[in-house]
Amino acid sequence: MKKAVIISNGFGEDQIGAKLGQALKTLNPDIFPQAISLVGDGHAYKQLEIPVSLSIPTPPSGGFIRDLKTMIKDLKSGSAFALINAYKKIRPIIKEAEIVISVGDVFCLFMCSNIPHMNRFFLPTAKSNRFMSHTIPEYMYIRKKAKKVYPRDQETMEAFKSKGISADFLGSPMFDLNVSDKPPFRFKNTGTIIAFLPGSKQEAYLNIEHMLTIMTHPQFPHRSCIISLAPSLSLATIETLLSNEHWTPLTPTRWTFKNLELIISIDFEQVIAHSHIVIGLAGTANEQAAYCGCDVYSYPGKGPQSTEKRLLEQSKLMNHIITYIPSSKPEDIISKISTTQTKKSTESTSLHNSAASAIIQDILAHTHSL
Repeated sequence: MKKAVIISNGFGEDQIGAKLGQALKTLNPDIFPQAISLVGDGHAYKQLEIPVSLSIPTPPSGGFIRDLKTMIKDLKSGSAFALINAYKKIRPIIKEAEIVISVGDVFCLFMCSNIPHMNRFFLPTAKSNRFMSHTIPEYMYIRKKAKKVYPRDQETMEAFKSKGISADFLGSPMFDLNVSDKPPFRFKNTGTIIAFLPGSKQEAYLNIEHMLTIMTHPQFPHRSCIISLAPSLSLATIETLLSNEHWTPLTPTRWTFKNLELIISIDFEQVIAHSHIVIGLAGTANEQAAYCGCDVYSYPGKGPQSTEKRLLEQSKLMNHIITYIPSSKPEDIISKISTTQTKKSTESTSLHNSAASAIIQDILAHTHSL
């Protein structure tokens, strides 16, 4: 059986890679997809029954490095040695594959470029011409190593083409979501549902602590809340946080505080299907929620992924449909979201499930020897 290798370096990138693998299985069952996850255990792949040939334990940064301090923390944790070992192990996996698909930044492309390959494709998720263009050395490297590139937006595609790189914008698989058939959450209270997206990395626990201060603030007008729990986070740790703040458990995923109800959900698509307002400090999840019609607000969080700079970049990347609040004071956040019209866009009931299939169809069409 012919093989395809999908290599990704981030939780959101794993989700995209998994959707590509699923599309590949549907469009060409004769090709066997397998995954390499450079950040974490590849949970998204496993959920869709795509085998993970190689994975690397999540470093302290969660794979999100934007400063020297964060890089040093990762190096001290032994991440550099893990990557060096992975680089050696990736070579024979790539050698046996008919197709190689890299999802992430240029470093991810580097990790799967240690041998020549005729059918290596690249989805650059980390950069966009809307907020951070690729550098000239990056363009040169991508042109040399990738047969074709599938950027996340039209502007970035045009930039690639202007550098002589084969590229097409066929949509972003991160928005291949099905939110139309998810059952509603059962709250005793009626009215606006507020979802909180703390992120998927270790900083999420500190973000949740702060989000609880928003929910319990005297000015907070809503009574139905959801925390979207990423697979990388521990429910037990969040239970401890809630208990420390004097919330009362009804079940491990349903809690109350005075007249507030809180649900902890691992079904992200259900969360964004039925939430009216989203307060988010996440990466991919913020963008997905905004794309599906939720009113999304961000504010300065507690780690490298939720800094002011990062969240302003995200807002720019999404054409400012995510509103950045430049204050983390609960009263300022509450004041801002209180002006929101809670009627969701009709976009939220649509199916977004075509980009991964379109990209895989194009990859198959440009692959030699199939």
